[in-house]
Amino acid sequence: MPRPWRPLLYLATGVPVGVLALLLVPFAALGSGVPVGAVERRRLRLVDPRPAPSPHRPVGPRGWLATRLREPATWQELAFALLAGVLLWPLELAVVVGAVGLCLLTLFAPVVVAVAPPAAVPNGTRLAHAGVIWLVPLLGVVLSVALAYGVTALARLRAALARALLVPGPDSARLAELTRSRSRLVSGFDDERRRIERNLHDGVQQRLLALSVTLGLARLEPGPAAPLVAQAHEEAKAILDELRALVRGIHPWILTDRGLAAAVADLASRCAVPVTTDVDLPGRFAPQVESTAHFVIGEALSNVDRHSGAGQAVVAARYDAGTLVVEVRDDGKGGADPSRGSGLYGLADRADAAGARLLVASPPGGPTVLRLELPCRPVG
Repeated sequence: MPRPWRPLLYLATGVPVGVLALLLVPFAALGSGVPVGAVERRRLRLVDPRPAPSPHRPVGPRGWLATRLREPATWQELAFALLAGVLLWPLELAVVVGAVGLCLLTLFAPVVVAVAPPAAVPNGTRLAHAGVIWLVPLLGVVLSVALAYGVTALARLRAALARALLVPGPDSARLAELTRSRSRLVSGFDDERRRIERNLHDGVQQRLLALSVTLGLARLEPGPAAPLVAQAHEEAKAILDELRALVRGIHPWILTDRGLAAAVADLASRCAVPVTTDVDLPGRFAPQVESTAHFVIGEALSNVDRHSGAGQAVVAARYDAGTLVVEVRDDGKGGADPSRGSGLYGLADRADAAGARLLVASPPGGPTVLRLELPCRPVG
């Protein structure tokens, strides 16, 4: 059993926390549970030495409210704040006052009888004259030990309730860390792809371009080697075209230089199916956000091209209330089924790693609509 003063202090400090929750909930509304939860997790150390990490993911001040409202932990904290403000703190106050009062009255009964008015302690004078009053402190010792166990049990129940509602379990913590780890891996892969694209574009591609120009000039000079030079020139141009396609597939420079709207137009221009674009964005987004949206749009248009049998497609992108919403719609035959290939699973995994949601509607006969909802904020 922990030292008795710690469970008692835990219950006693729960009273001002409950009063604070009662005052905060009407004014701070949905966000009121977050500070209450933070205080409660720190107070758990009084009776529970186990770690009590925050269930919230780190976020900057700009996207704090929107992120918190999407997290289940925020609603659990609000429920706990309501419970603490309405029910728990009166019970804790009654337990603390009752336990402390009983212990003091019994342990110091002779003093109480001596200094208190006779009306305040009925039969106190008679007990004092009979000498029985000196036995009451012995009873107080036994009562104090019993109350210490009782208060400790109540404090542990109170702490277990707080931990169940406010602290992520081991599985939740591992899941959160796996989610963050996957997000870091995707971000790292995107950074590496940008580095490879930059090196190929600025290094190998420029050298091949210079070689192609040199061979083109050499073709103008007549001589016995002219046919070989012409052949080498054509091969160099073919290699350069393949390298450009490879670089564009690794990470398109247009996405880095000009942003998502220009990159979407580029994807639409290279699709065999006629594509109409309707993109209205307030500016640039974080590289991972733009890369995720570009990847999903590119894969969706690739599926339209190869499998849909569509006559036309539409790509729309809007930013609304902290969420980038992208839709790819086609008038094809529909019936897209994840079980027939890993393409949709790959798109869903990529969206999930970025904290986004991917929705697909594809009834037989069409149309097929793919919708990506990506929480984010403009960065410029």
